[in-house]
Amino acid sequence: MRHRDGTVTDKIIERQLDFLGHAYNTVLNSVKELQFDSESPAHVLAIALHGTIVEPAAACISALNTGNIIAVPILLRSMTEALVDQINLLTDAEYVKNIQAANLKETERLLVQAGDESNVLLGRLRETLDVPKELQELRAQLEALRKEGHGELKVFERFRRAGMEFDYRSAYVLLCLDTHSNASALVERHVEKHGDRLELSIFKEPRVNSIRARIDAVTAMLL
Repeated sequence: MRHRDGTVTDKIIERQLDFLGHAYNTVLNSVKELQFDSESPAHVLAIALHGTIVEPAAACISALNTGNIIAVPILLRSMTEALVDQINLLTDAEYVKNIQAANLKETERLLVQAGDESNVLLGRLRETLDVPKELQELRAQLEALRKEGHGELKVFERFRRAGMEFDYRSAYVLLCLDTHSNASALVERHVEKHGDRLELSIFKEPRVNSIRARIDAVTAMLL
């Protein structure tokens, strides 16, 4: 397996990392060949989503090559969501409106908080914007998109539309466990049992099967 000093003692992992490196370089080099209509919001967002898959892959490779894999599932979750949206966009250009609606909804949440004067962290935003006016305009845009049938979608619905319902119910659940630092993820990362005693471990050596599975997941995301 790959240790933090860069050595590899598992031959399968060594071959996996070698293939992943070649796959990443191939994908990265092919970016310059991509062509898109810069006047099309759907095209622009599809290309941007591609970048949101490729760039975190580089961070995953760096982590995997040093044996520090704790961040890989977190990055993979973001990459998976980007892939889902990209598939939906390539299937239906009108999906760009659902993405816009999701952005409006998140902005609405921020502005609502900015309107609460007890939230001192958003004081500068309150000083910069006319929050009530911004909220009114934003909500009008969001309502218009909803009436067209292009409102914001829950994560499951995004996966379902992309034909990835079972990915949502399996791999994505596991990625969420890691991302949210659930108890099972914390134990796997930092707890070791020695006899009847539990010990805290920082940079605990990950299980070989976990590393193999995560390398496969990053590779599949690129290909």
